[in-house]
Order: sequence, then structure tokens, then C-alpha cells
Amino acid sequence: LFYSFSRFSSSTALHSYKSGTTDIRTSNFDIKDNKIRFRNNTKSPSDVRDSRLPFLDVPKGDDLRFHELRLDEEYLLFEAFSKLMAYLQPSGFPLDVLRKVLSGQMPLHLLAIQILEANIVAIIWIFFWAMASLCLPFGVAVSLWCTQHRRLNEDTSIAPLNSEKWIRRILGYSLHVLLILMISPIILILAGNEQISRSISKSPTSASIIYEDVNTFLKNTHMQISFVVTSSTDIAFEEIGKDLDAVHELLGIPYQQELASDTGIENDFAKLEDLKASTYKVTSLVSDLVKECNAAKIASNGLQGQLQDIVQQLTIARQQCAEQDRSLYYTIQISGIGVDFTVENLLNDPEIKQLQLLSTDENFNNSIDGAREAFFGVSQLSLETDVYISDMKAILNKKRTEVYESTHSLDVLARSLSQTLGASQQKATEAIQKVADWDLWRWLAVVVITSIMSLIWGLLLCGAPCGCGVTSRTIPFLTSGVALSCIACLLAWGLGSLALLIAGHGQTMICDPLDDYPGYDVLGEFVDAKGILYTEGLLEDFVDENDTIRIAEVLKQSQRNMPAYGTFHLYNKLNVEHIINYRKWRDLEDIFSNFIVEKCALSILSPSLTTSLQRLSTASALNLTSHRLRASAPTTKRDLGSFADQLNTVARQLSDPASARKMDNIAFHARKVINGELQQLNEIKNGILYKITTLELLLHPLNVHANESLENLKSIQYSLDNDGWKTAEKVRKQFVSRIESCLEELYNYVNVKVTQEIGKSRPLWEMFRSSRFYICKLIVDPLHGISFFCSFSVLLLLTIAPIVIKLVDYYKEDSLLSRDYLIDDQGVWASPSSVPIQEIQITPPEEPLARPSASTWVSPPSQRQPSPHRIPPPPRGRRNHHESLKLVEPISWKTGSTTPRRWI
Repeated sequence: LFYSFSRFSSSTALHSYKSGTTDIRTSNFDIKDNKIRFRNNTKSPSDVRDSRLPFLDVPKGDDLRFHELRLDEEYLLFEAFSKLMAYLQPSGFPLDVLRKVLSGQMPLHLLAIQILEANIVAIIWIFFWAMASLCLPFGVAVSLWCTQHRRLNEDTSIAPLNSEKWIRRILGYSLHVLLILMISPIILILAGNEQISRSISKSPTSASIIYEDVNTFLKNTHMQISFVVTSSTDIAFEEIGKDLDAVHELLGIPYQQELASDTGIENDFAKLEDLKASTYKVTSLVSDLVKECNAAKIASNGLQGQLQDIVQQLTIARQQCAEQDRSLYYTIQISGIGVDFTVENLLNDPEIKQLQLLSTDENFNNSIDGAREAFFGVSQLSLETDVYISDMKAILNKKRTEVYESTHSLDVLARSLSQTLGASQQKATEAIQKVADWDLWRWLAVVVITSIMSLIWGLLLCGAPCGCGVTSRTIPFLTSGVALSCIACLLAWGLGSLALLIAGHGQTMICDPLDDYPGYDVLGEFVDAKGILYTEGLLEDFVDENDTIRIAEVLKQSQRNMPAYGTFHLYNKLNVEHIINYRKWRDLEDIFSNFIVEKCALSILSPSLTTSLQRLSTASALNLTSHRLRASAPTTKRDLGSFADQLNTVARQLSDPASARKMDNIAFHARKVINGELQQLNEIKNGILYKITTLELLLHPLNVHANESLENLKSIQYSLDNDGWKTAEKVRKQFVSRIESCLEELYNYVNVKVTQEIGKSRPLWEMFRSSRFYICKLIVDPLHGISFFCSFSVLLLLTIAPIVIKLVDYYKEDSLLSRDYLIDDQGVWASPSSVPIQEIQITPPEEPLARPSASTWVSPPSQRQPSPHRIPPPPRGRRNHHESLKLVEPISWKTGSTTPRRWI
């Protein structure tokens, strides 16, 4: 953001009554290079009054650089989390505790209790998530022990197939959903980490820019105030010196101004100039109206020819049509098709011709200019003033010296503040650079933690059920993910707790005091007078013994873009009211004395001007009502659009195709004429109607204006002839007023510039707001976000771990069952050639495994004796597939080896 100071116009403007000069301007445009250039009538506060002193433009100074921070391009992703985590922060800044600590009135144990009380909510929050983080490793260990114990004691009962299948699906879907949710905290923690790292890495440069901008603002303000006070004083005193040297020539102008004030002749001259401009406008409009009337006449003739051509074509078509269609042709009314619009009455109007002649007549303008020149050509008046001129010059030189002495104290203040800012900048930059150097370790720690969480996410994603079966790596992936989750929970808890403590205290200790609008009580307790950091106050250099400045007032004034002169009480160093206000110069009042002025006569209303005003009054009495009514009438006698529609309707009813086409062609021609010649004539007609209406609005005011000007000039001439001698007595006062007007203009200009325009302090507010934004929005808010998402990550890991453990349990059962199937298949397909069939024995089924009611077929009861060397089968796991095979009776085969084989 840039804040430029308003420029003060140095060109000579219309002088006021006291200034004694005249520069009548009666229009809002200038003519240069044969082109009319309109003036910009918008005026700044310093230009509202008339000025004759060519004050210099205030230098802009060096540009500020805080816009290079580009804070408006930053993304505020974590502002909502800062508001959410605000419930965990301390309630307010502990000013009382800090004062007692600094004064040594609070022991350490009481200080610790106060700190715990202030942070009790955050401590409970951290303790809660610590317990939650510790629950995961303990829960995983207990779950693994319970799972192992359950497998040793597990029976061979078989759970229902559909129930177990749905449980697995729900667990798989839940794991996928949680893994999807787990992406957001990882990404946002990394985003917050990068924003904090980028902000801290740029903070030394940003701090340097802000310090440099403050110093630049100080230098610009000092330079501009000194420049305005000294340069404007020099210019005003030089101008007054010129007036004092040219006193004999300048006394005639006050006489003119007195005459103008008594008779109001300047206003009448201005009205004459307005009248001249209005006359020019009206006559120009009349000339344009005549041109458009001529163009309308040509266009009307062309349209009439086209319409006659259409009538002729219809007549020929009627003669050539078939007998049965002739009645339809006679339904078309050919008569009345023609142009009804005419401009002959307007062109032949004598008043219009007289107004047109006025546009080329220069006598009217010359007579007005002659009257003005006669008034401003008053001869010089003689008087004796040499005795007082030297005394006035001596007083002005004395005041000039006082002005330069006053600006010296402002120079001393500026140098002192610049040195203080330089020392503060060096210390602050070094401290911020150290923080930026240590921030690398914080960045690495957050990256390592998020990398572990990303690894956990990848392992769990690789082990998550995908519908393609369990592989040999599924269980290791899931168990590794759970194991790393125990570590990640503790790391995320530590990171979130540390971020919460830093962000919470940063919000309470820094952000809230900086955003405490409008009181800024905490900030004032630190930097105001009798504060914690400064006894006399941070801004003690700006005030004297009986004055104080509060930081809250400075910030509010800066936010409102108030000037630095009042914001920082610079009147204690440079009192503009004392050194510039001429009303307090008592020695100047003794210089002025009476002056003797001779009388002179003036002739304002010449015969030529009288004749010109009378002619204008007669010509402007024109009544345009009849012309406007004729111009607003329809252009043609009949509506050509409905006429063309009638032609098309008749064409559709004709029995002869050739006649119908001819009729359609005539209708097309009619519409072409409507869109061509008729439309062109209507546009010209509308322009004529607009100009006639405009003339109606302009002529009556012009007539009233001309009559009033004539009557006023007669009255003024009578007053000049009979009462002009009375104004000579006021010449002395006018001359004094001229000198006072320069001093008044100097005071007004300096006062407006210094107290209203120079040193707009909004840039200081922007620097303050940028610093607050940089700390709170780009560092503290991301820390709040990291703290929140670390807690959310712990919650996700606590939710994911039981699901993963249950899935691992299911996968291990499937693995055991698959191995049992592999052993059984080997037994089935083993070669029995080496074993005599007589040695094969059928082992009766074990009692606990009997399922008589669910079997579709069973082995016949065996009559063989059981083998004395039979080995009971080991316990089996649950089986989910080949349900019919589970119901088969177990059979034991004797082989050559001593190891029995089972077959289901």
C-alpha cells in the first residue's frame, strides 16, 4: 500500500477579495492548441481556497517497502483452528503476576501455582492425550498376549461363516476410511510446518524491511514538514517583498476589488462569461440543428423516391395480376404512402437564422472583453508609503529566522529517533536470525514425525484387505504399522503438546495484546509512561513535561490515517501556530497607517455591449413548441411495417405464384426501405428532435440571463458614476488586506499541509498490522493447526490399532488353516504302494469332532480293531471353506513310516 501526499497547485488561481488580483474564469475548459481541454474541478483540502502564492510541490520522499512482504498472497489455512484452540489458552495476560515478579514480591512456589492455574486447561488437555498415547502401546501388548493365550486354549468349534465374513468386511472398510482420513493431518501438518518455516526464514528480512520503512517514514515526514515550513515561508515572504516593492502599482487593484465588492461587478463579469459560453453553446447547437435539417431534407427526398417506386411497382402488379386476384390487390391502399416529415418551417424561421448568425459574430464577445478590460485598466493611484516599507521588511526577516530555529529542534529529534531505530533494528535482527537458525531443527523434527506417520500409513495401506487374498507380507505390514503407531503416538503427542504450549502462550502474550482494539491495555502497560518496560514511556522523545502520549491513541490515529504532527504531538517541537500565525505578531499591527487615494472613473456598459445584449435577448425569445411537435410526428403518412405485412398477407392469398412472388418482392423492398432510408431518416429526425428539445431547455435560461446581465450592468454603471468616490477611502485597508492575505495563505497552507496532509500515519498502522499478521497468522495459527492435527492423528491411530490387530488375528487363523489343508492334501495324494492294504486301518472319529446332524455322507462303521500305535490328531483351527469336507470321518492309514496320516 502506498500513501501519497496531496499536491499543492502552484499555478495562479482566481484571487480572493483580500488578495487584490483578478483572474476571471467563466468556463470549465481551456483552449490550447485549438482544442478544448476540460479542467479537473476536483480540489484537495489545500486547494479549496484561492491561492496566488506559487508554493512548491511537497517531495514524496523515499518509497516504503512493506508491500514487498506480499502478505495478502498468503493462505490462511489454520485461522479456524486458532479460534478452536482458543478454549485451551490462558484467559488473559497476567499483568499483575508479571509486575509482582519484576518487583520481587512473588516467591517461586506462588509463581508456579499461578502458572499452573493459568494453564490448567492446557495441562489437562496435554495429560489426557498423554494417557491416550500411552494406551496404544499398552493396549497392543495386552492384545498380543491375549491373542496368544486364546490360541493355546482355543477349541475347534467353528463360527458361523456369514457372521465372520461380514465382520471382516466391516473391519476392512473401516480401515480404508480411517487411512483416507489419516492423509489430511499428515498433509496439513506438513503444510503448517512449511508455512512456519518459510515465515521464520523470511522473518529477518521482513523485520529489516519494517524497521527500514519506519525509518523511511520518519525521514520522509521530517523532510516534508521542514520543507513545507521553510520553503513556503520563503515563498510567501518573497511575494510580500515584491508587493512592498511594487506598492504604487498594486494600490489600483485594491481599488478595483473594493468597487467589485460594492457593486458585485466581478460576479457580473463572471455571468457575462457564462453568458458568452451559453451563447456559444446555443449557437453551436443551432448550427448543428440546421446541418441536420439539411441532411433530413436530403434523406426525406430519398425516402420519398423509394416509396414512389413501391407505389409504382404495386400499380404495375395490379395491372398484371389475374382477374380472380384483382380484388385482393384492391384491398391494398396505395394512397397515403409518402413522407410526412418536413423541416422547411424550421429552416425558414427568422429567429433560428438570427441565432445562427450570432455564432459567427465577434462583436458580442469583443464587447464583453472590452468591458472587462475597462474595469481592470484603472490607472495607478499615488500615495506615500515609503516610510513603512522598510519596517515591514525588517519584521519579516525576523520571523524567517524564528522559523529556521524552530525546525532545528525537529532535526535533532529526527536524528535521535533514527539512531534509536538503528540500534533496535540490529538487536532485533540478530535475535530473529538466531531463532531462524534454530528453526531448522524444529522443521526437521516435524518432517521426521510426519515421515513416520506416512510410513505407518503406507504399511497399513499395503496390508489393508483389497479383495485379492492374504499374502505372506500382509501380516508383517500390518504388525509393523501397529508397532510404529505406538512410537508415532508418543511423538505426535509430544509435538502437539509443544506446539500447543508455544502457540497458546504466543496467542495470549503476543497476539491478543496486539489485537486489543481499541484500548490496547496490555500493550500500553508495557510501553506507556510508568509502564513495565519504560518509566517515561516509549514515545518520551515526542512530549514535554506537561504532555503524554498513549500507544493506544497512536495506533488508533494511525489506523485512521491521521497526520504524524498531531499523532505524535510534534507541536511540542515545532509549533506552527506560534511561528506561522501572523495574528500573533503584535509588532506588525503598528506598521499599518492611513493612506490617501485619488478618485478615478470607469465606463463599463458600452453602447456596443448594450446592442449585443439586446439582440441576444430578442433572439433567445424563440418559441420552438410548434417545431418540436412537427418533429415528433410520424415520419410517414402510413405505417410501412404494417403495410409490408399486408403485402405478405395478400401474397399468401394470391392464386398466381408469379404474382405472389412479385408481391413478396415488393414487401421485401418495403422492409428494405424501412431498415434503410426510413431508419436513417428516423435517426436524423430523432437527432433534430433532441436538439430542438435541448434548445427549448437552453433558450429560456439564456434569455433570462441576457436580460439580467443587461439590467445589472446598467445598475453598476450608475453606481460607479455616483458612488465611486466612496471606495477610495477603503484603499488603505485593501492594501493591508493584501499583505494579510499572503500571510493568511501561508498560515493556511502550512497548517493544512502539516496538520492534515503530511505524514499520513496509515503506513505505520500497516507495518504494525503486518507484524501482527506475520506473527499471529503465519506462525501462531499454523502451530495451533499442528497441535490440533497431532491430537487428531493420535485419535486416528488409537482407532486404527484395534482394527488392524483384529485383522491380523483373522489372517493368522487363515494361515493356520491353510497349512492344515496343505498337510491333508499331502496325505490324500501320498502313494500307498509301499504299504500293504491289510495294514490300513480306519480310525474312528474323535468324539468332540462328531457332527452327525450336519453331514451329507459319512464313512461306514469300521469292523477293524484300532491300531495300538495310533497317534491322536492335533487340535485344528477354524475352517471357513470346504464346509462339507469338515464333516467327513477322519481315517488313519498305516504306512511304512511311524507317522500317521489323516485324510478328511
